[in-house]
Amino acid sequence: MLRFSGVVTYEEIVEARRIVIDCEDFKHRKFHIWFFDNATEMLLDSEQMKVLRTEDATNAAINRDLRVALVGNTDISFGMLRMYESYATDFWRHVAVFRNLEDAWVWAKAGDV
Repeated sequence: MLRFSGVVTYEEIVEARRIVIDCEDFKHRKFHIWFFDNATEMLLDSEQMKVLRTEDATNAAINRDLRVALVGNTDISFGMLRMYESYATDFWRHVAVFRNLEDAWVWAKAGDV
């Protein structure tokens, strides 16, 4: 699980994603949770969101069945994650946005059965 809080930048997200993708077990993972915990600001513009979308389409090809849970417990993070989800459903088979971490864990682990 990746956790972000406070002011979240595009650069932080790119670096965290690089670490996840570079893990040798990435193609075998069942799920991954991105937790934006009390994020007060999301410093991403629409062009950066498009870059993330394009790069994640490539990453999704490595592990098509990965369940990606996105948690935003503030209005700003939840809204931004919902926007990303609208793009991501084109390439991630299983992606969902949640308001709380508990629901995200239940959904993510449901793919293990």
